[in-house]
Amino acid sequence: MKENDHILALSEIEELCRLYLDCKLSRLEEAELQYVLLKLPYSSPLIDDVRALMGIQAAASLKLKPKMHRKWNIRWIAGIAASVVILFAVGLRVASGSDHEATDGAVYIAYSNGVELTGAQMMAQIERDNAKVEAFMKRMDEIEAEEARIYNELFND
Repeated sequence: MKENDHILALSEIEELCRLYLDCKLSRLEEAELQYVLLKLPYSSPLIDDVRALMGIQAAASLKLKPKMHRKWNIRWIAGIAASVVILFAVGLRVASGSDHEATDGAVYIAYSNGVELTGAQMMAQIERDNAKVEAFMKRMDEIEAEEARIYNELFND
């Protein structure tokens, strides 16, 4: 039995995108358009705008298997977390001694925007950086959960 492989032309996809932007598609048609935009490599300003509104990426960038994508995220987040821990440890080490000298004779000096930081200023900077990293990691978790929800909605319903 032969499957029906209907490939839509770029102009047809753009027309569907215009209808989507004009809110003239049903929920089912929107889901179908989302699926088509996930699979087809077409690109134009209109199509890219609709992909952005739908929160999806171009088909060419989705060729990774979900397992590999998740591994990459975990490695990336682990790298950020390790960097934060190192910064925090260095900050604690510097703050626990005098302004510049640690007990082993090593000298640690931190600069931010060309200005030398004291121990208290370094700790404040480390805490601000930690908060930024935690907010970033939380946002990445939210994005990953949203992508999983969209995937499940498209393929499990």
